[in-house]
Amino acid sequence: REGTRPYAKLHGSAVVAGLSPENGGLQETLRRALHRALRRLPNGFRDIDYWEMNASAIPEEDAAEKAVLKLMTTNRGAHIPLVALGSAKTAFGHTFTAAGALGVLKGVLAVAHCVLPPSVTPVNDTFSPSVDPDQACYWVQEARPWIAASTRKRRLAVSTLSRLGRAGAATIEEVEE
Repeated sequence: REGTRPYAKLHGSAVVAGLSPENGGLQETLRRALHRALRRLPNGFRDIDYWEMNASAIPEEDAAEKAVLKLMTTNRGAHIPLVALGSAKTAFGHTFTAAGALGVLKGVLAVAHCVLPPSVTPVNDTFSPSVDPDQACYWVQEARPWIAASTRKRRLAVSTLSRLGRAGAATIEEVEE
């Protein structure tokens, strides 16, 4: 509408379906979806400050997400901020499309208000709040200011995953005034 401004733009998106959930299929499905959503960013996942993820407490999905998280945060570099992790699904429930849409909405509002929103932290055998110390990430458990470097825009990735072999991902970027 007139007099309003956009706070965020969809930078990239992807849906991947049809890979077999067996033999690492969920991990590869999610990796491909994120890779396609991130392909327009100059440094890929290194340009992401926040990941609104699945974290469903379903062992197969969480194991795939944890493996992709490790892959994405390896060699991130000490000069690049840690990736903040959040999940609307931990409070919302197990609905593939709706959880993904809610993640996008949560991400846009996070960019608009410059706040990293808190999440109900998933605690189970495959995805615990104590993320491996060699991974450059942390769970956002309390709302906190999203401080971006002067040389970087606020960017986030949103993903959703289904045991049926489907994954969706999107990247969202701050729009300058």
